[in-house]
Amino acid sequence: MPDATDRFVPQHLRVLLNTRYKEQEPFNPQSPYEWAQRTLGIDRQSLARQPLNRAQVRAICLNGDDALDGYLTIMAWGMQGVGKTGKKAIAAWRDGQTRIQQNINTLRAGQMSRAEAFELFATRNPIAQLGPSYFTKILYFYAPEAPQGADRYIMDTWTGKAINLLTGEHIVRIQGESATPSNRSENYEVFCREVEALGAVANRQHPQAPLLNEHIERMLFCQGAQRGKDRGPWRKHVHAKWPTERPLHRYNHGRILARML
Repeated sequence: MPDATDRFVPQHLRVLLNTRYKEQEPFNPQSPYEWAQRTLGIDRQSLARQPLNRAQVRAICLNGDDALDGYLTIMAWGMQGVGKTGKKAIAAWRDGQTRIQQNINTLRAGQMSRAEAFELFATRNPIAQLGPSYFTKILYFYAPEAPQGADRYIMDTWTGKAINLLTGEHIVRIQGESATPSNRSENYEVFCREVEALGAVANRQHPQAPLLNEHIERMLFCQGAQRGKDRGPWRKHVHAKWPTERPLHRYNHGRILARML
């Protein structure tokens, strides 16, 4: 990939590149079984009884046969239902089980691009109350195996804010604290391309310890709750700079398409 440094705002890029990559530990202290009980009120005996990290969730999704177990495991890992999303989590499960199974089985066939996979959940067979912040988690965990890791990344509030801050563009459409349903497959494709461009920049700076692109997405997410002293350095930076340095111009879809050229 050609030099991509000029795609990013220098002061923000510098902070990200100075952030050490750290493997993500389970950040939901509940197991999938406990989460399903407490959040959805269901007793699903087939779910894992211990908190899971990313690798463990991905293994369950790629090796398991039950699409609904995979879905619940992902939602537990992502702490769906925390705060204002509680009712949405219940509604998605109550009303969407058939579509969840259909979509995950389609992903398993492995014949969709990441943009097509996004469109599957966004418009072709949407699941009520399941927005991009959560269905892109499904895209990631069911992404086909590849030597360079999964090529479809989680586009949630924090990774979306990070990419928007780094590019100075409305790559991810965010309203309040959520990536909105108005995001289209082009937004997701450009978001993924920006993650990959960051990977190229980071690996030129540190060629002795190359990172996969999915590691870059984890760096963008960083660690720490929205409130609390345990925020990682990159998340602290995004939290501090977002109010005044986020893109303030009007959203323009043409500018998104231009970044695909």
